[in-house]
Amino acid sequence: MNIKTTTNSSTNITLDVIVDKEILTKNYHLVLSRLKKNLNLPGFRKGMVPDEIALKNIDSKTLENDFLNQTVEQVYMAAVVESKINPIMQPRVSLKKFVPYTELELSFEVDVISRVDLPSLDDIKIMIPKNSITAKELNDAIRDFQFNIAERQPKTTSVKSGDEVEINFKGFNQKNEPIIGAQAEHYYLIVGSHKFIPGFEEELIGLKNNEEKTFTVKFPNDYFEPSLKGKNVRFEVKVLSINQLILPKIDDELAKKAGQFETLDDFKKALSDRLLLEKNDQTRQKLETDIIEELLTKTKISLPNNLIDLEIKNYMTDLDNQLQTKNQTVDDFLKEQGLSLEEYTKDRKKMIIRQIKTGIILSELAQKNKITVSDQEFDQQLTMLKTNYQNDSSMMEQLTQSDNLRDLRNRLLIEKVLNFLIEKIESQHS
Repeated sequence: MNIKTTTNSSTNITLDVIVDKEILTKNYHLVLSRLKKNLNLPGFRKGMVPDEIALKNIDSKTLENDFLNQTVEQVYMAAVVESKINPIMQPRVSLKKFVPYTELELSFEVDVISRVDLPSLDDIKIMIPKNSITAKELNDAIRDFQFNIAERQPKTTSVKSGDEVEINFKGFNQKNEPIIGAQAEHYYLIVGSHKFIPGFEEELIGLKNNEEKTFTVKFPNDYFEPSLKGKNVRFEVKVLSINQLILPKIDDELAKKAGQFETLDDFKKALSDRLLLEKNDQTRQKLETDIIEELLTKTKISLPNNLIDLEIKNYMTDLDNQLQTKNQTVDDFLKEQGLSLEEYTKDRKKMIIRQIKTGIILSELAQKNKITVSDQEFDQQLTMLKTNYQNDSSMMEQLTQSDNLRDLRNRLLIEKVLNFLIEKIESQHS
């Protein structure tokens, strides 16, 4: 084959191909032979009809379409291999010249990932904290346990810090539209526990049973839901009941109520160990996020617009399908969020680009450092999942589907790459 490669941009290439006559002749006979097998003509055994007679009984358009479909796919795959490119989407094919079964010229416009220029791992500078549990953190955890097992006495006087309240609440955006996920009924909250949005609990102090209040709270800038970050939300709250908490003493008896502990010191030691394990897990998660952020910042990579547009379209289709199960439309969802379709897709576009780039970068690092997931590692993880979900028929079914199995292998690979990167960073600090 004669292949001419034209680089249109860092993410788009055109392959112009003149197909060899030998390929055309071979494919012509292969397709004709396949179509002949379906002929049932008097005087001939099925599949044994001579070519000249078969051609009179086969639709010429069917023969041509089958020939082109087979040849285009074959030629494209061969051109990709010979040109050493890595397409990420189906090509846009143009038929430049076709003299039936003797001459064929094709043009493939191909979207590719730009060259990925990874930074040196020595340039990934991240501090790894040495975690410990402070006296305040331990005392707060003990107090949480006290709250959990405290005696509850209904009260008719107003709410004070330390009381447990049962409330209904609804949140509204600046357009006075309800915010999905910002409402609940019969919600129990200990005032002063700082477990809710900053400023919310303080607004409840002084309220009485069946009393209602409306107030505005500003969500933190680092709130997990992007649409609420730094936003003012108006809450309508009704107090349903108030309980005064009678906290148990912090002594050996408290330790015994916490589990198989004989003394308060034993309880504190076990609690401190658990808190440290949780903090280390949080540090690990933050470390992974910081590493990915460093890689995204320091890696040069460009994505085809067609890929981004397709992923956004797929995301919105999935969202629509999910909302339909709740008898809700995308318009309803956006209205509750107080966002236009343009605002929402712009925000999701950033997320999608980040996800695609992250996947490509981690894949490149895996190849560069020869990191793979062995069949044994994959089988062990799959066996563990099947054991955990053996009583969940839906999950067991999902664990047999090829797409889910491929996702599982990819997740295991990402985990191994991140472990590799963390070990590299830790070695810089040792």
